[in-house]
Amino acid sequence: MNTSDVAFQLLMLAIKQMSSQSNVVEFLKMEMPHGEPIGKYIGRLAKSPPSAVQSMASKLRTAFADCAKKEMAEPKKAKQKRKLSSQIVPKQAKAPKIVTPDTAYISDCVSVESEARAVSFLQDVSEDRWGGQSGPNKNSLYATKTKQRFHYSYPAKIPEELLAVGREALAAVRSKGVPAPEEFGLDTVVINRYSPGQKCGSHRDNPRKDPFVLGVTLGSRPETSRVMRFRKVSNHLIRYDIQTAARSAYCFWGKAYTDWKHESVASKRQVGIVYSLTFRSKRLYKD
Repeated sequence: MNTSDVAFQLLMLAIKQMSSQSNVVEFLKMEMPHGEPIGKYIGRLAKSPPSAVQSMASKLRTAFADCAKKEMAEPKKAKQKRKLSSQIVPKQAKAPKIVTPDTAYISDCVSVESEARAVSFLQDVSEDRWGGQSGPNKNSLYATKTKQRFHYSYPAKIPEELLAVGREALAAVRSKGVPAPEEFGLDTVVINRYSPGQKCGSHRDNPRKDPFVLGVTLGSRPETSRVMRFRKVSNHLIRYDIQTAARSAYCFWGKAYTDWKHESVASKRQVGIVYSLTFRSKRLYKD
């Protein structure tokens, strides 16, 4: 057998064994210069003296024999575990998250373009406009909203940049079967600006007839997110959280509106600035 035939056989053996024989792979890595493809190495080996090729063949045979011994000694369960761990399981698309009572979360419901226009508009708002409240009030515990919120009380006054976000979010919510009242409209919007570490304390909104609240999260960075936390009024230890990513919407109604408080949780790990838009219909008091 000439040198080229031996080199070709080595290449075939290496390719055949590489997927399952880890110590052969490691052996080849040690023998080959760093970063050199195996095909190039085998081709270079073919031009080497016969003694070098025979030495390489002998080393490979030893490596294969070691693999066979290891394979025989390996327990059956360990083999199955190793086989399963090597399989790649594709990620499945997440369905809209509906959590009870009476809340829903829809991701990616606002287009990147609409978010960019809205964020650009909000970034241009003067600091004087970001008024609000500092400290707790009768409806909010431990609220810290200094220089972080303002609102529009009439639909005609809501800027188109913000209305577009609300329309897209509401359309997405309805398309997912969320029971938004037919008469629900984007009549008012409150904009909260959250820097890392800022929060909105636990509170309940004022009573309404057929209450429904639509919240949209926008971020100065794509990875920006917040946590909306709900606590049961009758027992504050009972709670659940909704992670609201940028361009997502959450909404709540019914028992979640009347029997649960809600808050926006502070996090110093927050990336960038979060703008939270809360849309409501004009207020209709309960009969």
